[in-house]
Amino acid sequence: MERLKEYAGVITAAVTMLAALGALGLWAINAQVMPEVNRVDGRIDGYESLYKGIDVRLDRMDARLDRIDLKLAHIDERFARIDERLAHIDQRFVQIDERFVQIDERFVHMNERVDRMDARISQRFDALANRLDALAGNVSAILSRLPAPANQQDG
Repeated sequence: MERLKEYAGVITAAVTMLAALGALGLWAINAQVMPEVNRVDGRIDGYESLYKGIDVRLDRMDARLDRIDLKLAHIDERFARIDERLAHIDQRFVQIDERFVQIDERFVHMNERVDRMDARISQRFDALANRLDALAGNVSAILSRLPAPANQQDG
């Protein structure tokens, strides 16, 4: 029985030791771990608040970007219309250029015709001048053969 008392003392000492270690563990948990857990929990709450704030800001930014996308789409449509207008203007300039080429060709043709007409008119004036010279020679010959008027002799 003595041995049982020793075992009982060892068991009591072991249980006391376990109880002391348990109390020390509870103290360590309450004094060291719980404040750290509370601090981490507070940081997590802070991060959640920051996350919610960031999430709200990102939602606002997404809404702004959507509005900007709509504005850019509208601007793109305007540029497309401007491009269409410029293409139409380019086509009209091509047509105008073709017309100017035709006009230039007509001016060349008209210049050739004017040159031909000028040459014919010059020939006719030369022929007329030759005829007038011949006529003047004939008139001079006729006038030289006519007798002088009577009132000029008395004079």
